[in-house]
Parts: sequence; C-alpha cells; structure tokens
Amino acid sequence: IFTDGVNEAKNQQAEEFGLEALEKIFLQDGHPIDSVIQAVREFTRGVEQDDDLSIAEVLCEEIVHYDLDGQRIDISESYIQAKSFPWRLDMVLQAGDLRATDLVHQVSQFLGTIQGVEPHRDKIFTIISELYSNALEHGVLKLSSNLKSTPDGFDEYYRLRRKRLSELSQESIRVTLQYFQRNDDAPKGSTQLGQLKIVITDSGDGFDYAAHKTQHNNNERYGRGLSLLESFCESLVYSDGGRTATAIYTLNPMHFSRLNLTS
Repeated sequence: IFTDGVNEAKNQQAEEFGLEALEKIFLQDGHPIDSVIQAVREFTRGVEQDDDLSIAEVLCEEIVHYDLDGQRIDISESYIQAKSFPWRLDMVLQAGDLRATDLVHQVSQFLGTIQGVEPHRDKIFTIISELYSNALEHGVLKLSSNLKSTPDGFDEYYRLRRKRLSELSQESIRVTLQYFQRNDDAPKGSTQLGQLKIVITDSGDGFDYAAHKTQHNNNERYGRGLSLLESFCESLVYSDGGRTATAIYTLNPMHFSRLNLTS
C-alpha cells in the first residue's frame, strides 16, 4: 500500500519514478519495501521532497480454525458436516429504525450464531449492507449518486442524507432473510448445500439498478459495490420498479475456500 508520492517522486529532470518501476520491484522482490525506499532515494537524489512518501506492507498468514479442545479444524469439512434447519426472518423497519446506524451489524451478529453460516458472515454482511444502503439512500431518501461525481459531491451527498433521515415519518424498508437447503451440486456424501435468500423492499421510488451500473462504467468514484455483489451472489435481481432486490447466496464450501486464498 503506497501513496502517490512514491510513484510520482521526481528526479532532477522532472521525470516521475513511475508505476512501471514500482511494479518491476514488486515482481522481483518478495518483501519490496526496502528496495522501493532505496530505489526512490537514488532516483530523487539532489531533489527536494515535495510530497509525502508512505508505503506499507501487510503480511497475511493462513486463517486457522480450532475447536474447543484446541484441535485444528479443516473449515471446508466442518462446513460440509454442518446443517442448519430451514428458517425465515422478517423485519419491517420504520422511520425510527432507519435512523439507527448499527442495524446491518445487528443482523450480521444474529446470522453468525447459526450453524454453517458463520464462515460466510463477512460476505453476507457485505451483501446485506450494500442492498440495504441502496434501498435507504436511493429508494427512501431519493439521493442521486451523481452528486459523488464532483470534488465536493461526497460532502453534499452525506449532508443531504443526514437531513432527509431526520425528516422521515412514514417511510419503511422490509428485510426478509430465508435459509433453505438445496441438494443439486452438493459434494457426494455431504449434506445439502445451504442457500440464503435476501429480499429487501423499500417504500420509496426504488433503485435504478441499470442506470447505476451504467454510471459505474463511466465513473470509478462510486458504484463498485454492485459488481462485487454480483461476484458473491448466485443471482441478484431487482423488481417492482427497483423497489425490491432479491439476492441468492449459496453457502458453498468450495466458494469459501477460494475466498480464503484471495483475501
């Protein structure tokens, strides 16, 4: 992780160090920080520093799970052996609830207590958080993401968000979570794969899913959440004029294993 002061550092000829030089070091050196620092210092020798130069390296190790007896668990196998009963949770959130800041966190905590769901909680939290935010901000509060396309747009966006939240009276959002089993694609000899159906419906004007994706293709300041959700979910469908979002997430142990490898 590095600030742009590293790659934009200039030499006496006003040439930038550049991303290509950085990439070359990253590819050649397993722990590149010392090499980057030395290379940038040599490149900028004799030139006064005009920007911050910050770089950090995060070393990630394997996530290891243990049971209560301290024995190591293969998380894929523990998932396959886990089987939750079918269940359904319905919530209707009124104006006062919509002003709460920790709603999605509370739902995530609840899901983490259900057998077989806990290893997937972070991804499920991301899905619910993104869909709920879209329903609240674009459906109920009628905020436009176009505001974020200007330098001061983010401040204005969240100023309006606070103002319109304080003015809510009759608006609501309904959240339905349903867990069920499916037996196709299940590994031979294992329990059925579990699926979580997430349905979020707002009382407002809905979320223009197609337009938001088009805006994202033209503006990288916002909108990346939907592409992430599509990669997580087996399906993601908007209906009812954009007021209802329905996502299906499969608790697939192989999918979870791939996530560990790329986290």
